[in-house]
Amino acid sequence: MKTGGTSLRKMLIEELGEKAVYPNDKELEKLPNGWYPESEFILQHASELRPHQILVGHHPYSLYEKLKSKYKAIAFLREPVSRTLSIMSHRKRLSPHYAHFTFDELLEDNMFVEKQILNYQTKVLSMDIGAVNDPIATGKPELQRALDNLRELSFIGINEQFPASCRLFDKKFNTRLSKRIRYDNRDPQQQEQPESVINKIRPLVSLDIQLYEEAKRLFFEAEGG
Repeated sequence: MKTGGTSLRKMLIEELGEKAVYPNDKELEKLPNGWYPESEFILQHASELRPHQILVGHHPYSLYEKLKSKYKAIAFLREPVSRTLSIMSHRKRLSPHYAHFTFDELLEDNMFVEKQILNYQTKVLSMDIGAVNDPIATGKPELQRALDNLRELSFIGINEQFPASCRLFDKKFNTRLSKRIRYDNRDPQQQEQPESVINKIRPLVSLDIQLYEEAKRLFFEAEGG
């Protein structure tokens, strides 16, 4: 979540056609709140999904491990403080409950922090099947699992290197995504936050920072290879 997934999905639909991507825009419109199906639903109904080339969504790595179809797993990661600021801005924009919260107040909302901020990318790459916004504890074992899974991905994209990531994707999968660059769901009202807010965020994403550094290393290694 908040790593460029909507842009990537729309670019893939433009490149390969609506039938190639599940769920496509029309299917998302029919789902509650336009949200992706959760991983448990995908796993339970995998044999019933319409034919497709690409399955997209907010899924843990463990879904890939459990699906019987021969998918290749890819993921985009984002600098953790930037991703956190983006999800807070996104939540303020879309949720009437949070609309008037300051960023400091959002960081005091323990449930929100545990669900959508606290080492979020480490959680998604290490957790068992479940909703990626469930509050799940992370520590050194989860970081190691996330790092191991990161290294098993068929492709790693970096949000801050989005055009370069698309060029690398093209090279690996013989597509033309780099000719279709777009930026959806950007918040035009997101503003720089004071250092005091940044300093509150960093300890909440300390494992994500380590994960991101390894993702960057692997990305630049692949780019230079």
